[in-house]
Amino acid sequence: MRARPIALATQCSVFLSEQPLVTALCEDAIRRDGPRLLYTYLEAGIEPLRWGANKALLQALNHPIGDYYERSRWFSPPFAMIYLLEIIAPRSAVSADAQGVNLFVLSSLVTLLLEKLSPSDDVDVTREWPTPMHYLLYASVSLLVDLVGIWRDRPSDLPPNRLADLHDGLPRILPVHAIDVLSSIMYTVLVSRKLDPRFKGYLLEVWWRAYWKKYDKAWPHSGTVLSGLVKGGHVGARDMKHREGLAEAMTHIDLMTQISEGGDNVRAAFGLPSR
Repeated sequence: MRARPIALATQCSVFLSEQPLVTALCEDAIRRDGPRLLYTYLEAGIEPLRWGANKALLQALNHPIGDYYERSRWFSPPFAMIYLLEIIAPRSAVSADAQGVNLFVLSSLVTLLLEKLSPSDDVDVTREWPTPMHYLLYASVSLLVDLVGIWRDRPSDLPPNRLADLHDGLPRILPVHAIDVLSSIMYTVLVSRKLDPRFKGYLLEVWWRAYWKKYDKAWPHSGTVLSGLVKGGHVGARDMKHREGLAEAMTHIDLMTQISEGGDNVRAAFGLPSR
């Protein structure tokens, strides 16, 4: 008989006997008084990228993605951190008891990735994910977009006691917190001189999934998502240094998205010429 799974808000299942550590961290994340173990493991995913970073790891992360996508990524601390959050954060978002997960750790990860990004000479920058580092950037943005999607697509899943507490310090509703962190990450991405405008456009299209559904009308908080991007989240401080990067990225997204009502609103918010 198979071990009993813990049902999660994602497609993942955690089996109690097969994955005891992940099970313990899932339970830790929804403690009423906040996690005690979780952040130790999340920080462990970032530490190898900090000062005195593991040179072998950085070299692997800056080479063509190749079979790294299939094999080595499963043993790399930054990837382990992302996958842990993919399991835990959606579950925390819909728990009435959990204090929520502090997602600023993702902002720290993206900042470090961009500092250490130095693709080797054999990297093809036209690929969707030229290096494992590019994939990590994508995965960080995608995770946050999926959390925002809970608020948009399944608002009834969110604990009612959270919705009344949106402006009391760090929002206890995780998708609201995710919008701020997503905005900060997009700001950091758009001001980066190391990323090709095509990849910025790719990440902008991933961000767009939180902002506006293709061929659909705005959702009630589309303006909140756009306002966060304009401000640059907690990093940008409304300085609009990311305006140039946004303009470049806009030229690399789907044409139908560019000419949509949502596209018009983005250009107006950033003071860009209308189409």
